[in-house]
Amino acid sequence: MGKNFCKIENKWCKFLRKGICGVSKNELEHIGKCPRIAEIETTTLYTLVREVDFEDVFSIICHYYEDEIKNRVGYEEAFKELKLKRQKKHNLNDLFIEVEIGKENEIEYLDVYGVKTNSDIRFGLEFCKWDYWVTMFITKDTLTNLSKEQIVAGCLYEMTFFGFSEEKIKEFHDEMEKDIEEAKSNNK
Repeated sequence: MGKNFCKIENKWCKFLRKGICGVSKNELEHIGKCPRIAEIETTTLYTLVREVDFEDVFSIICHYYEDEIKNRVGYEEAFKELKLKRQKKHNLNDLFIEVEIGKENEIEYLDVYGVKTNSDIRFGLEFCKWDYWVTMFITKDTLTNLSKEQIVAGCLYEMTFFGFSEEKIKEFHDEMEKDIEEAKSNNK
């Protein structure tokens, strides 16, 4: 499938054919807003982070993950860091954030993963850069079923799973990659 340049959104889009949007059918009613955004997702993590209070988010983290109360300072620093991020343009072919309440052995948790439109494949987001996290849209199902605070709590927990700063996460990731390479070379 080829791409054409969308004059409304000022970017290349695979849904345009000879300048006509294959999603909206009517260019004039969608000026300034891509119909794919309206159809698929409605807000970004960046927007939600700016609309919620840390205390509310942290209490939800502690509700689902009781042991995390000891990590309050780390979560608060990460939350502040997210609020300072600048929102960049999202590529509609990228991942979207899905958050669900999962249950294992009668214990509820917030299940956070990335999804692509029209796909059932789930993607782990733990190692995504935080600049990327804040640009991702939240799925409509998530926005319908969970509060803003629950969504941000789930995302904050997931993105800090391997550390409370991007530097710590990168160190963990690099060490893991090194261990994998060592294991591969030992198996040869």
